[in-house]
Amino acid sequence: MPSQALPETITVEGKKAYIVIFREPPLARYEGGIRGLAATSLRVAPQNRREGKLSLESPASANYLSYLEARQNVFVQRLRQRVPEAQWAYAYRIVLNGLAALIPEDHVEEVARWPEVARLLIVKKDGRRQEFDREKLKASIKKACAKRPISAETIERVVDQIEATLRSRDVLEVPSSVLGDLVMEKLKGLDQVAYIRFASVYRAFADLSSFEAELARLLKT
Repeated sequence: MPSQALPETITVEGKKAYIVIFREPPLARYEGGIRGLAATSLRVAPQNRREGKLSLESPASANYLSYLEARQNVFVQRLRQRVPEAQWAYAYRIVLNGLAALIPEDHVEEVARWPEVARLLIVKKDGRRQEFDREKLKASIKKACAKRPISAETIERVVDQIEATLRSRDVLEVPSSVLGDLVMEKLKGLDQVAYIRFASVYRAFADLSSFEAELARLLKT
């Protein structure tokens, strides 16, 4: 499999750059469960350590890395057959089980529905790619809802609804602006104070007048 890194450009000749994240855990998080493959995560296999770090050369690590490589090669073969215009580059197996790829935009939803593809990716406004982090999302909503009459169950339900909305879109990446807008939409109907708190951070109001304008707009709706 090629090891050359993809260009930094997000779109190349009509193909967008993605990190395809697979369902099976990477080396650092594999806790066993596959017949013939011993656990490699230091959490359950502390013996898989060398000089204080996760060993990449131990028999357990070598076997699981070979397994992941074989599974990724199956995906590449499928990609080659179904989307011949696609290109793939660097493979990740240690802290992330994924593959960097350039995929034509009209095939993105098809690839996203393949059973081995697992995770949503967030594309930051500056172009950086970041995994959807449920706990980080929940923490930001909890902070906005602090000392408001909003139960933990309600916050959990809001997070569930936002995650379900993202996953229903069947794409590999979602702009961070879309995620922020979804949170604001939920908070607006839940609690006006929590909404303004979140908006003040997300929208990064430049001055008091812009903050007052948002408050006035909220009160009119």
